[in-house]
This record gives sequence, C-alpha cells and structure tokens, in this order.
Amino acid sequence: KIQKIVSQVLQLDLSEITDDADLIYDLGADSLEIFSIITEIEKEFEISVPSDYVNKERTVGGLYRMVADMR
Repeated sequence: KIQKIVSQVLQLDLSEITDDADLIYDLGADSLEIFSIITEIEKEFEISVPSDYVNKERTVGGLYRMVADMR
C-alpha cells in the first residue's frame, strides 16, 4: 500500500519504488510531495503522523517503520 501511494503521488512506476529508495535523492520528491505522501498514508492507515517523523523518515522502508510504530 505504501509503495502504491508513493508511486501515485510521484507518478512513478511501482518497480522504481524500492525499500531503500530515498524519497528526495532517488525518487525526486519535493517537500509538497512528501507532505502529500504522508497525508495519504495517514488516510490509508488511519493514523496521525507527528511532524518530527516527516523529516526523519526519508526512505520507503522508513515509511514502513513509521506506520508500524504508529499502529
């Protein structure tokens, strides 16, 4: 689900979304796109992500850990 969200927001093929991909350096996300990704994750998983996580988790794998920590 997280890969699909990242893929949709960044308009990338799912095959480009790997666990160790950095959202900014590897996938080219800007701050608005990262905000959109976090917002979609919050909706999908019914969680509220603290703002300190937004800057801390910069890889797709980090997003997985973030969701696991919030559940």
